[in-house]
Amino acid sequence: MYKIDDAKRILVICSESEVPMVEEGAATLEEYHVEVETAEKIFAIGIQKYLAEIIDLLQKNPSRYHGVVGTRDMTSVFANVICEKTGKPSASVNSLINCQNKFLSRCLQKTVVPEHVPGFWLDTQFLRQFPLASPYFVKPVRGNVSYLSQKAYSYEELRNIIVENTAEMAQYNQYFLESLSVASHLDNVENLETCNRFICEEIVTGQQLTVSGYVYGGSVRLYGSAGAVFMEDGISFSHHEFPCELPASLEEKVEEVITGLVKALGLDNTFFNVEIRVEPGEEKMHIIEVNCRQAFQFVKTVEKVKGINLIRWLCDLSVGKEPSDKAVEEGAIRYPYCYNFELRESGDREILRVPTKTDLEELERYYPEVTVKNLVEANTRLSDYKQNPSSFRYCILDVPGNSRKEIIEKMEKIRPILGYEFKEQ
Repeated sequence: MYKIDDAKRILVICSESEVPMVEEGAATLEEYHVEVETAEKIFAIGIQKYLAEIIDLLQKNPSRYHGVVGTRDMTSVFANVICEKTGKPSASVNSLINCQNKFLSRCLQKTVVPEHVPGFWLDTQFLRQFPLASPYFVKPVRGNVSYLSQKAYSYEELRNIIVENTAEMAQYNQYFLESLSVASHLDNVENLETCNRFICEEIVTGQQLTVSGYVYGGSVRLYGSAGAVFMEDGISFSHHEFPCELPASLEEKVEEVITGLVKALGLDNTFFNVEIRVEPGEEKMHIIEVNCRQAFQFVKTVEKVKGINLIRWLCDLSVGKEPSDKAVEEGAIRYPYCYNFELRESGDREILRVPTKTDLEELERYYPEVTVKNLVEANTRLSDYKQNPSSFRYCILDVPGNSRKEIIEKMEKIRPILGYEFKEQ
């Protein structure tokens, strides 16, 4: 048994909507005492002010937190800057830039695994040359959750995307540059010149997967793949299916490519996830992007199938310890499958009602194995939240089951219990 004074103190930086999941995962960890800071609070304080204060605190009192870690692209930036300035274990800020700046990442990918990288161009270069027949794919050099990502079909459409969205994208990226200035990483001129731009790419086909893993002491370990199922727009996710297994020979190729790429990007002492497209029949794979953080959306998805408490693993890596395979708890119920659903609306709507405490208690009675993460509030609009251009996401659910058919049938019964209501358009 650990005494509270013996437990290592971990600071987890996350969004407000992720706090319940972090606290639930941390509740059984005797060797760690987890404290949570939210991105929303950091923005309210001021990014540079908060980072300067926490860095000063840890420089004066290193044992105040033994580890600092983020759960998302944004919060990972905060955490990695803090760690680099205070000597805590984490990925380097340079390796974070190598992943979060998708143009720089593509350039590095091209040098290491060129046969697995689609053609790519910065927006202005693409406009000058127009090297692809339509359609092509456009996305921010820095963005996540498919933010501003879309197919485009003409020269004029790309110009309009740039004109209409560059100011918004630059405003969104301001936190990134403010954080880098604290870590003295503003001398990366190429990052500064490209982070508020768009990148244009060849459209790749095949089954899309998110492959999750971590790097510890230079060794790469993969621990699962989630297969993406898209809505009709071909951009928005309907759900992810875990696990997603590939033919052995293709699985081996994927592991080999990802291992080499992760090392080339400079990642170490960190989680990562790599989005790829594969053509199992042709043994082909293409890299979509690399993220130097845990795929936090799938924390409960993995737990329901593998019994692994990924919050424990997050804490392990944050103190420079290799993650253990210790299960969530003795006798934890596991399922062969778990689907991670994303509830969406195709158009912007006013939100009249979100799940109440009573709704969630009813869901708990009937389906205690299901995890719900509400992303919105009543009396707001779906467009008030960062979205992709094709749809509006408002809830994420993890639904485990003993068969794929059982999960789909269960999901049909869950929707009405949640009680979301939107104003008619």
